[in-house]
Amino acid sequence: MVTPDGRLSDLRLRLPDGLRSPTRELVLEGVCFVYGQEAILQGLSASWIMTGPTKRGKLVRKQEESEVRYRLVRDRKR
Repeated sequence: MVTPDGRLSDLRLRLPDGLRSPTRELVLEGVCFVYGQEAILQGLSASWIMTGPTKRGKLVRKQEESEVRYRLVRDRKR
C-alpha cells in the first residue's frame, strides 16, 4: 500500500532463520527509497488473476500479488 506522499505504508521484510525471532517478518512503516523507488512501486503494483477450483470443485478467481526482491547493500566507509 502506498500513501498519498509516495511512501510505502507497510514494508514487510522476511527475516532469516538464523535470527531466531518469534516473528518471521519485520514490518516498517512510511518507507521511501532514495534510489529505485519507482521501480519498486511498479513491481508492487503488478498482480495477476488466477482461476482455480476450491476443495468442493467450485471455480473461483483470486488475485495474487507480486513479490519484490531487493538487495540492501551497506556502503563501505572510506
